[in-house]
Amino acid sequence: MDGVASSGSHTAIAPLRGNLSNELTRGFPDARTYDVWMTDRFEIPELAVREAMRRRGYGTALLARLLDETDAKTAILATRPDNKPARRLVERTGWQVIHEPYDPFGPDQPCVLLGRKLTA
Repeated sequence: MDGVASSGSHTAIAPLRGNLSNELTRGFPDARTYDVWMTDRFEIPELAVREAMRRRGYGTALLARLLDETDAKTAILATRPDNKPARRLVERTGWQVIHEPYDPFGPDQPCVLLGRKLTA
């Protein structure tokens, strides 16, 4: 799935595989980790569920649908360290922390880089 998947006002934007901006690849932890997670990746740059609609399975369904549509070996996304709902969602659905703290945009915008290995 490339482009936009929408369910009412709940939208996930998914780019073509491998389009992560140069900012996110800057300062990657090490070459081996980069090779494992970034060589054949699917990126989810934005995924949001309105606060009033959370904990109803929409985020889980959006993630599952996005990942079902790719043949990439891995999927990655970044979130803020203090975004507890996002971290709870992705960690509950099989994602793991790749790099934390991760500050490709500078120390005033810290991120957590998360990844999930996908099966063909």
